[in-house]
Amino acid sequence: WGQYHKADGKAEDVYKGRMRIKAKAQVNDSTYVQGRFKGQFDFKNADSANVVMDQIFVHHQFGDNFDVTLGRAPLTLGQTGIFYDDNFNGVQATLGTKEVSLQAGYGRMQAWGNDETVFARLSGNAGSVGLSAEYIDVAHDKAEFWGAGLSAGLGDVVDVFGDYYQNRQVKGHPQLWTAGLGFGQTSMKKPGSFRLAGQYIKAEKGSFIDGTTYMVSALGALEKADEVKYWLASADVVLAKNVRLHGEYAFDIDAKGDKTDYDNIASVGLNYVF
Repeated sequence: WGQYHKADGKAEDVYKGRMRIKAKAQVNDSTYVQGRFKGQFDFKNADSANVVMDQIFVHHQFGDNFDVTLGRAPLTLGQTGIFYDDNFNGVQATLGTKEVSLQAGYGRMQAWGNDETVFARLSGNAGSVGLSAEYIDVAHDKAEFWGAGLSAGLGDVVDVFGDYYQNRQVKGHPQLWTAGLGFGQTSMKKPGSFRLAGQYIKAEKGSFIDGTTYMVSALGALEKADEVKYWLASADVVLAKNVRLHGEYAFDIDAKGDKTDYDNIASVGLNYVF
C-alpha cells in the first residue's frame, strides 16, 4: 500500500503487488550474464500482472580492480539514492578497490528518458565512513549536475547520512539536498532487527529529474512549485528470516511558489526475499 499526490495535492491510495526474479549465468571465470524479470499489478484497478525483463547485462572482470558492465543494469547515485536509484542503459566501467573506486558510464538514465548521459562517480570507504562525489552531464545542455554524499556511523547503532546535488546548467544553479539520522541496522537473517530513520529534504526546481529510491516522495511538487521541502520518516523491521516490513511517511510538505496544499503521504510494504 502506498500514496502519491494527485494534481490537487490530495493523497491517492494505491495497492500494488510485485515480484522480481533474477537469472544469472556464469559464462566463464571472469564473465557472467544477468537478467531480471519483474511482474507488477494493481490490486485495486487491474486484473493481471504485466511481466517484463527490466534488467539484462553482461559483466566482465578484468583482473582484480577493473570491470565493465554492458546493457541495462542498476545504478545508485549518492549515499541515499534520493537523486537516482534506477536502471542505466549503456556501458559502465569501474576501477578501484573496496576502499576507493572510480566509476564512469555512458548511455541513458532509464528514468530520465532518451537523452544521452555521461556520469563519473568517485567513492571511498574508511571504516564506518562513506564518501562520494559525482558528475552527471545530460546531452543537449539540459542538465549538468555535481553532487557529493556522506554517511558515517556514530557508534554501533547510530549513523548520519546526506546528499547534495546542484544543476549547473540551469540559471541560479538549483540545489537538492537531504540530511538525516538513523538508528539501528537490519539483517534479513536476524528476525527482530530494525532500523528507524528521519531526514529533511529540500529541493529547488531544476535540481531533480526522476528516479528517486523512496517509495513516497514530494519531489513531484516541483512540476508546479519553485521549491519543496519536507520531512521523511522511515522504518524497517525483520519479522522473520527473509521477511521485512518497510514503511515511509512524508510530512510537513511546504511547496514554495505553489498555492496547492499537499497532504502528508505514506507507504507500507511487506518484502520477501528468496
